[in-house]
Amino acid sequence: MRVPGFIRNDFWRKLVALLFAVVVYSSIGYQERETRWIRNVPVEVRPAGSELIMAPGPSNFRTDIQVRGTAARLDAVVPEMFAGSAEVGEENRRGTGVYSVTLEPRHFHAPRGVEVVRVAADKAVLELRMQRRISKELPVTPRVVGQLSEEFRLGEMVVMPRRVTVTGPEHDVNRLKEVLTERVPLSPEIEESILYRAKVEAPSSVTVVPDRVEVQIGIERNIGEVVWKDIPVALLCDRNAGFEVSFVEENPRVSVSVRNSAGAQNDRVTPEKLRAFVDVTRLSSPGIHKVNVECHIRGGRGAVRAIHPGEFSVKIVKTNRK
Repeated sequence: MRVPGFIRNDFWRKLVALLFAVVVYSSIGYQERETRWIRNVPVEVRPAGSELIMAPGPSNFRTDIQVRGTAARLDAVVPEMFAGSAEVGEENRRGTGVYSVTLEPRHFHAPRGVEVVRVAADKAVLELRMQRRISKELPVTPRVVGQLSEEFRLGEMVVMPRRVTVTGPEHDVNRLKEVLTERVPLSPEIEESILYRAKVEAPSSVTVVPDRVEVQIGIERNIGEVVWKDIPVALLCDRNAGFEVSFVEENPRVSVSVRNSAGAQNDRVTPEKLRAFVDVTRLSSPGIHKVNVECHIRGGRGAVRAIHPGEFSVKIVKTNRK
């Protein structure tokens, strides 16, 4: 194809002029762009990988950035359009638990036609606290609440599995020496060994695997020493001695520790067979006296080991009987 003469004539001078025109046009277009500061741009900081955990505290920050674009473009933007994000890893460690990250334009999203130029120097460095994520095996201790009847006692308690894996921030995990189960309730109605599926309780900052265990609680009949509570105390006195006798305390009651003897079950001591009393038949002077409590077992084979409280105050008043 033949090139027209007006192009061939003085070609190189025309090419240079064209290139110069393009440069001038681009320069004018560039000069029409302006820069502005966008304040309070949100920045999310997150751990790089799973080996680090953010310590309690803010993970979302705000900073200021300078952007460039045409006036029309910049008039239409808001801070959230530039939301930034940064990852923090071991290379950002500055001390024990202290990490820092320096924000750069690459950390921010820029809308079409707008360029992030720089980050405000006084808000470019973010410091935060992080911890290593660790795991540790810990024993599980059952937490039993409530009481059995006096005839029974707790036997061996077995937890399955006996140990669980706890995972979480290094500081929180290292503080734990054991984990407890939720409350396992007991009551006087329970007379046989029980199997209870209990949830493992731990601080909210850690996870536990498995989070439930089986607790086998042995229940045994009390054939040795038994403590019977709330036994009423009677007053043993001579009504014909010319005195009125009464307890200073109202409705006195005691706990009696009894050692059962080895024999048939119907020979065991029960509360109905206990007679607690204070003997004032040997007192003859009016006033208030402290008298020891005694206890007799009726129809049972056993021995009283202790009584609590061991004494009560009685008041003796002389009457005017003739």
